[in-house]
Amino acid sequence: MTSNLRAISRWWRRVMNDTVAAKQAELSVVDVLVDYDGSRLFTCRNAQGEYCIVAFVDEDDETESYLYAPVSEDRLRDVLAGRIALREVYRLPSTAEVWVVSKALRSTATEVLVIRPDEIPEQWLPGEDVCLNYSERR
Repeated sequence: MTSNLRAISRWWRRVMNDTVAAKQAELSVVDVLVDYDGSRLFTCRNAQGEYCIVAFVDEDDETESYLYAPVSEDRLRDVLAGRIALREVYRLPSTAEVWVVSKALRSTATEVLVIRPDEIPEQWLPGEDVCLNYSERR
């Protein structure tokens, strides 16, 4: 595991331990799918084996924000293989909510906002026809 993956994994464990979702246990990064000036799209799994797909969605001078969507293992496999568009993960997550996690760039402060899928800003969503092709990873 690269130091970047370890740092992300530590950060996600810290974020999730500070939220209501901590009841589900720690998250560990499974795969970084897009890495461009940092991890931009990646998958995580908690101790119960539940998965999420996380996308970098916004930044400013003080924070960077990520959109977290829970996903079943079967659905994750379908998304990674390109059988389900990435947008659908956020529009129809495994639960009735998604999380926006904003991480301060100059401190360890984080803010978690739980929102409904219909509250996701359009500019944060992938295009309707965006599909992945990572079937060889699973």
